[in-house]
Amino acid sequence: MRQVHDSYRDMALEGRITDERRHVLFSAGRQMQEAEGAEAVMLGSTDLFLAFDAQDCGFPIVDCAAIHVDAIYRWSVGKA
Repeated sequence: MRQVHDSYRDMALEGRITDERRHVLFSAGRQMQEAEGAEAVMLGSTDLFLAFDAQDCGFPIVDCAAIHVDAIYRWSVGKA
């Protein structure tokens, strides 16, 4: 999906999200869930928090960056 690529690239390069780009990303996630049967969408890029943080995207997500931050924190305080 070229629109998803372009929306992500522009968001990452500019360091900000627009409503139009967020709509493209959220629509792609809903399509994966509805048409492809995805149970959740895995956010594998640290830039995606710009679009998804504190937003109701309408489908479950797994934020890999948040998982890594939690693991780094737990390791740093000796709770790993």
